[in-house]
Amino acid sequence: MKALFRLLITCIPFLTLQTSYCQTISGQITNKKHQAIESATLHVFKDTSLINTTISDSEGRYIIKGMPARGGKILISAIGYTRQEIGHLPQQDTVINLQLTEEKSLKEIVVNSRKKLVEIEGDKLVFHVEKSIMSEGMDAYTALQNTPGITINDHEIRLVGKGSVALMINEKISHIPPDALMNYLKNLPASDIADIEIISNPSAQYEAAGNYGLVNIVMKKSALLGYNGDVYMKFKQTKFPMYKTGTSFYYTRPKTKVNAGLNWGDGSYEQCIENTIHYPSQKWESEEPERQYNRQLSGNFGLDQELSEKSNFSLDYTGFYQHPNMLQKSKLDIFNEEEKLDSSLTSSSLTKQTVNNHTVNTQFTHNFDAAGKKKMILTADYIYYSARKDMPFSSITKDADEVVISDPEHKSLSKGFQSSHIGTINAHFIFPLSNGELNYGAKLSFTENKDDVSFANWEKDAWQLDSNQTNLFYYRENTQAVFASYKHAFKKWDYQFGVRGEYTELKGGYDKTFAQLNTDYFKIFPTVYVNYKLNEDHSFSLTYGKRVDRPAYFQLNPFRWLVSEYTYVNGNPTLQPAYVHNVELSHNYAGVLHTSIFYSRENDGITQLNMVTADNQYQFIMVKNAYNKNLIGLHVFYLLDKIKNLESSIQGSLTYKESKMLVAGTVPSSEGWNYNLAIENEVFMNSSRTILGSCEFAYNSSSVENVYNLQAYSHLDVGLRFILMHEHLLLDLSGSDVFNTNIIKSRCMLNGIAQNRVFDAGEMGLNIGLRYRFGNFRLKKEEKEFGAEDERNRLK
Repeated sequence: MKALFRLLITCIPFLTLQTSYCQTISGQITNKKHQAIESATLHVFKDTSLINTTISDSEGRYIIKGMPARGGKILISAIGYTRQEIGHLPQQDTVINLQLTEEKSLKEIVVNSRKKLVEIEGDKLVFHVEKSIMSEGMDAYTALQNTPGITINDHEIRLVGKGSVALMINEKISHIPPDALMNYLKNLPASDIADIEIISNPSAQYEAAGNYGLVNIVMKKSALLGYNGDVYMKFKQTKFPMYKTGTSFYYTRPKTKVNAGLNWGDGSYEQCIENTIHYPSQKWESEEPERQYNRQLSGNFGLDQELSEKSNFSLDYTGFYQHPNMLQKSKLDIFNEEEKLDSSLTSSSLTKQTVNNHTVNTQFTHNFDAAGKKKMILTADYIYYSARKDMPFSSITKDADEVVISDPEHKSLSKGFQSSHIGTINAHFIFPLSNGELNYGAKLSFTENKDDVSFANWEKDAWQLDSNQTNLFYYRENTQAVFASYKHAFKKWDYQFGVRGEYTELKGGYDKTFAQLNTDYFKIFPTVYVNYKLNEDHSFSLTYGKRVDRPAYFQLNPFRWLVSEYTYVNGNPTLQPAYVHNVELSHNYAGVLHTSIFYSRENDGITQLNMVTADNQYQFIMVKNAYNKNLIGLHVFYLLDKIKNLESSIQGSLTYKESKMLVAGTVPSSEGWNYNLAIENEVFMNSSRTILGSCEFAYNSSSVENVYNLQAYSHLDVGLRFILMHEHLLLDLSGSDVFNTNIIKSRCMLNGIAQNRVFDAGEMGLNIGLRYRFGNFRLKKEEKEFGAEDERNRLK
């Protein structure tokens, strides 16, 4: 590793090689009334390449340093004014004052610049959440569910027809455990999200985590000078009510950007799990309703500061404080061989939890040339996570005649505390070459995790600690990664080759001697992307990538966590990472039709198994490297935007899965077909475009997932948005899972015992959202981008 870092340091001077840039041009931009034009954009081109961009200040003044010595020109644009071009630039420093003419057809330009709801951008699909009318009344969890190609099952984010993916927020991998992450997403307003990106085969600069790729949540950042923000209130009614309120604020100057937000949520919802287990001589039927309380306070702060013309520094903080308490009241009925009730067990528990998470990210960017193409990006992250859980539960057993047969009442207490410290340092260098671009860098990651678990029984009017079920487990993971990729465009072809190497050291144990787990491994993760553009409408691409799915920290703790008198969770310190090879061939037609054929091979896949045996009727939930899987499929996405006032997206996939099981007591293999369909519609319902409607429907057929057979399920969401007070006030009404059909039913056979499971997440409900926007919000970010894109297209 030392030699590798010496190589990186040695390469840095090559990044400082300068192209020939010399003179400086400055001046003032005004209109015909000699009034200063603020926020005018100046694009500097050398031949057909964009090399620099600057914005005029509040007095209309601008300065451009490092102009190309020859072959340069400047394009000037401002909202409401006709574009202007300066060519044949002088070869010395000079002052050029500009006067722009007002554009009479501004309104038409703004309308035409509206982004599509869903777009294909290179090797990723982008869902523009900020353009969806569903975003105002929804949270980030629901926005993910509404994103084309994404579904969430049992706290796992998956690509429809494929499998699990890793979640990023602003291109940073989330290290929050699944339960806490889902609670955080349910309190994060979707109105704070700009885009959700699906990257099926990420390039080498991204972490290798995520079986079938990455999902990146891009948070909003204002691109408007001045200040703007919003205040919102939301109400959601399922079986129980939930309330959310908060504010976001953005302040932007030419060299400084500040953003801040504060959100608070309270309320609860109910989900229910029904299990049926067919033992040889008994049948167990249980119903486990869980009322999930969701009190949370979260906040964020960001600072982006231009240090010089070539250097930039940013600081971002995100934190949340949760009380995700849970009330469980379950009933277990036990039937004999004659299907008659033998006995029943009722139990209740109130799990009290406190969760803290603090994330700090810093980034320093330095451009080695005036064009901003040779650059260095240094980032450092620190994450602290802690979760404290107290779970007292009691149970009473009765016979078929409702007579209590357990004396005294059984009472137990499970306690747990987890804390994690995660630090990362990342260096990324971008180095343009005469025939392409080289990206390379390195990343260091350090993780310290502590799990403290204890169990006690209520005896003699006091809690008596059970030392046999008390455990303290330490876990340490250090990863050193290096990556490099090269991309090049040649006539109708462009391609990118990359490789990432990750060396991981693992240690774990009951004390800091780490005697129970001590291993290390080095793996290579190659990526390939090749694209052929036949013409303006047709392009083809072929991608390959290798991914890794590492066990979660809590899954490696070997100790038992009791969740009821008959059920416990068992970790597994011998878990190995799972590796996935993904290949995809796709065709894109005019940005509206995307078709892909994909193949994946997953080795040592990690899954959770609800194990039971005939001689011991405890149900133990364990995590195993349980399968090897082959998957092949077809995916089609179509965007319909030719009908006035209507935008629709239709997508469907057909997949075939074949799994070979690696765990004794399971079926030796499984295979089956699956198809799904999703339709999303947005429509303007009046001529003034102040009332919008939406309708989203998704259907998943029956399928086979390793040892589990899943039945078909679907969901339908509808919504209305009213734009009031000259766009200052937005009122949203929506219904989620309006027919209560998003219920997942599954069946499996483990150790010769059949199990049936029904999971109802309780998502059917009514959403009401109210948001008031203040400040400079009318000139939307995409309108600025529209102007730049138009100028680039003109130079082709």
